[in-house]
Amino acid sequence: PHLPLANGLRDKGHEVAFVLRDLRFAETSLSQHDFPYYQAPVVLRAAADRIPNIYTFAQILHNVGYGNVDLLTGLAKGWRQIFNSCRPDLIFYNHCPTALLASHEIKCKKVIMGPGFQLPPDITPLPVIREHPEPDRAALDEDEARILANINLVLNRLGGNSIDRLTQIFDVDEKILLTFKELDHYRATRQQEDVSYWGIGHSGLGSEPVWPQGQGKRIYAYLKPFKHLPAFLHHLQQMKAPIIIYAPELSDAIKQAFGSQSLCFAESPLDLDRVASSCDIAITNGTHATTATFLQAGKPLLLLPIFLEQVMVAQNVEQLGAGLVSLSLEPQEMISKFQELLEKPCFRLAAETFAKKYADFDVTVMEQQLIDHVDSLLESS
Repeated sequence: PHLPLANGLRDKGHEVAFVLRDLRFAETSLSQHDFPYYQAPVVLRAAADRIPNIYTFAQILHNVGYGNVDLLTGLAKGWRQIFNSCRPDLIFYNHCPTALLASHEIKCKKVIMGPGFQLPPDITPLPVIREHPEPDRAALDEDEARILANINLVLNRLGGNSIDRLTQIFDVDEKILLTFKELDHYRATRQQEDVSYWGIGHSGLGSEPVWPQGQGKRIYAYLKPFKHLPAFLHHLQQMKAPIIIYAPELSDAIKQAFGSQSLCFAESPLDLDRVASSCDIAITNGTHATTATFLQAGKPLLLLPIFLEQVMVAQNVEQLGAGLVSLSLEPQEMISKFQELLEKPCFRLAAETFAKKYADFDVTVMEQQLIDHVDSLLESS
């Protein structure tokens, strides 16, 4: 998703390098464009005292190394060495709080860019992002204070100044949220914070959808495996409606068991804009960009979130009235909510309202505006 910006900045004469957590696809996605890339410092083992039920961003940080000062110092120093090697004039941060921590004292332009989850609102205490079971607020405050203390120890080891609240590591020149305000993960607690919403869209890559024969509404699903997915696939199979499912991580055995004349599994990514314009209902795990694409096309969604970030997206869609969420992922709940989506037009009308609001949004135009905007930031540095 960052290649259009990277290519555009290089066309304007700037040098661009990537630092990546996962290098599995770096060679295929970046080398063909001749962008250099580095391995990001990462935690190789899960924390022994990992927090299972996350309620705040501070607890997320605990689980990725912030509970261990020596580990966090090593990660931060690793980032420092990369920055010292690259000597950047501008750093983009996606979801990398430790890079922000490591560059706290580095003098250059800094921009956070992403969908919203990686940028908690600048308030203390941090907002609670899980409702059930009910949290112990005092324990959450203790966790936040402990993580802040660890951050300050690391900043001091790096020769920097302490901060007063955890979210000060997110103090940058600009915060660019690649989302729509209604889908911002923290929209309920963002308040009047200085962020700008740029929208999100797909590049148009992928093949054209070929809908199978069937009766009723066209249904598209983009799903990752989870425990009761086979039971839900059985229900979809029995509907005999035209259904396309893209689920690359599903086993061949499951695909063979549930594939039929009316239900087909796409073997490669499809052009989501074309899928969204030709389907009637979408089913996703609550992935941000995919969900946004269907809303922009005015299509209601059934959301089956697996991760907390997806839960936050899914609940935003439900609050819009443009879809329904199954948090339990139990077969009967998924089936009943899907049936409600099929029967009630209010969800489609709410999705169409969202689509009309952003009818003028064009991802290609947005990408060019972003390139020009970042170029102007660099020229003023």
